[in-house]
Amino acid sequence: MQRRMNLLLLGILFTGLVVAGASFSVGEVRRVQAEELERAQLLMDLANVTRLYTNDEVRPLFEYGSTAFHKAMVPSYASRRITEALLEKEKYRGYSIREAALRPINADNRADDWEAGIIRGFKDHPPADGYSLEEPVSVNGMRSMPAGDVFFLAEPIVVPPEAQFHCLVCHGAPDQVPAAMLAEYPGAAGLNWTEGEVVGAQIVTVPIATALKHRKERLATLLLSLLAVFTLIYVAANALLARHFLGPMRTMTDSAEKMSRGEEAPWIDEGLPGEQGRLGAAINRLKRSQDKALEIAARAEEPERNPDRTW
Repeated sequence: MQRRMNLLLLGILFTGLVVAGASFSVGEVRRVQAEELERAQLLMDLANVTRLYTNDEVRPLFEYGSTAFHKAMVPSYASRRITEALLEKEKYRGYSIREAALRPINADNRADDWEAGIIRGFKDHPPADGYSLEEPVSVNGMRSMPAGDVFFLAEPIVVPPEAQFHCLVCHGAPDQVPAAMLAEYPGAAGLNWTEGEVVGAQIVTVPIATALKHRKERLATLLLSLLAVFTLIYVAANALLARHFLGPMRTMTDSAEKMSRGEEAPWIDEGLPGEQGRLGAAINRLKRSQDKALEIAARAEEPERNPDRTW
């Protein structure tokens, strides 16, 4: 009985640890990803706000011309310089933001194979109502890197209407873009763009390996705590089982066995709780019935006394 109870408790312990560990692990991964998504979105919003500010406030201060080209008036350039300065801080070590393009003017922005796959995904699977600045579309997920896993957030770079952003001034037909820009970037490929075209992707990557390591440490702490609690429950259950169930049951079993052999059996405590008390009372009734039966049998075996005979 006790062995089966112990096996049951061990089974419950193992199942509880597995279920708790799996639930906690899944929940922690989702929590970490949600936190990193929020950080990535904040960094991307900073880059986009910088682009808007440069387009609305800085660009009008410069004049486009065949002999004049100033990087400071280019929204993407300003966005990259500001975010790069931010990412130099220690707290943002491992973070990155890129504006990768399939046909960039600056070769440093050329998309690698993985980035190109993200861009083609945006090109091949646009929303039903098209891309909109008011309702940006994004994808996110995990990416394995040599330095560890990273979480990424990507949004498409879509050529906006020329009335809002003057992207085609630098990315339009080769005979219409500033000659000074072509001299700055000889062999530039980022030309002949058209409004509404997906030309690249803005990709933010956030290191997640450290956060996942901390998650594993928290999981280990949780499992050790649960193991300690279950061990305490196991020991306490065995002690209570032996004292309040197995002990009285052994007494009842011994008494019943002695009764079955016609031996003198001790009385059972009928004050035991629940079914044990009822079983004890039943055994006591059997003992009283047995005693009466033995007494009647003993009397029947006594010789009949003759009242006229004197000894």
